[in-house]
Amino acid sequence: MGHIDTTKILESVKNYYTTDTPLSLQKNALYHIEITANGYPRVISEDILFLDEIAIEDAQVDRLGYIAESTYLLSSVSFLLRKEGRATRQQSLFSIYPWYKSPELQEETRKLIRRSFGQNIPPLENAVIRVNYQNIYLHDVYDSSGLAFPHEGACVLVETLKEEALEYNEALLENSGYIGGFFPPNPYFPHNVQGGYGIFSIVERDSIRLY
Repeated sequence: MGHIDTTKILESVKNYYTTDTPLSLQKNALYHIEITANGYPRVISEDILFLDEIAIEDAQVDRLGYIAESTYLLSSVSFLLRKEGRATRQQSLFSIYPWYKSPELQEETRKLIRRSFGQNIPPLENAVIRVNYQNIYLHDVYDSSGLAFPHEGACVLVETLKEEALEYNEALLENSGYIGGFFPPNPYFPHNVQGGYGIFSIVERDSIRLY
């Protein structure tokens, strides 16, 4: 069980809250989220099954090296996206960014803007997709004094959005971002929580070092 005390959160990035320690999800286990706040209705989601069905493998990369100060060019990046599990519609977001041996520098890199790409996954139980990208520019991390830390490699991170999250986002766009505040849920608006509007979904991740 994970717990987030929002009164003790020191950092909130783009309206996201994080737990004090990472959660370790177990494959084929059920998870839900419960939200309580003084003066507001209790919100609880439906159970979501964690399947751990997305993986990337067989990465290939062609490197050109530094083309300018603190800018590194990968002429091509290729890898396999493997999906196994339910036959549902999913979308993956791939991020390619510098990799460091130092955990502190690696965490700093993850906060930066990365080169990202979207990829729709066919609604099949099993799918293997070859993903190819050209001319990826990587930039080193700068410290507070403006000095650059030369990165020690590159990494690909894949994050997936499940069908329920895609349906919710699409409905939100069609409704000009309006979801009705704290009124009872509209039965025609996708949601899987009781006590308000919203979607609880698990974003699966996998990563692979390129070099």
